[in-house]
Amino acid sequence: MRETERLATRMETSDEAHAAVPNGAAARVLEAIRSMPRSTDELMTDLGMPHTTCSARVNQLMRSGHIVDRGVRTMTRAHRKAIVWFATDNPAPLEVERPTRAQLEDRIIRAIAAIAHRESDAVVVRILGGEA
Repeated sequence: MRETERLATRMETSDEAHAAVPNGAAARVLEAIRSMPRSTDELMTDLGMPHTTCSARVNQLMRSGHIVDRGVRTMTRAHRKAIVWFATDNPAPLEVERPTRAQLEDRIIRAIAAIAHRESDAVVVRILGGEA
């Protein structure tokens, strides 16, 4: 098994575990958001969690579909804009497309060929999977 296949399997397993019913710190964060939508900064303060723990749990809950970004922003203690997270009733995990190694190699080869033929930057960006 290639290293990339092992990494993909490990990430899938992690995503499946995150999609399960939240427990521990994730459950505390989710309960706080259910009681009142909040930013990660507010959650850290209200729950007394370190930034690394709180932001990791918010990311876990977001990826598993338990919380969503509805476009509302608030100011942090550092006077920066922050996402206000809202709890969802029907969690639906994000589908994150992970290209295979062969697909990545093909994109690189096509991008190099496009550059060699002096095609526009928009074509190269589109080949690499970005927005043109």
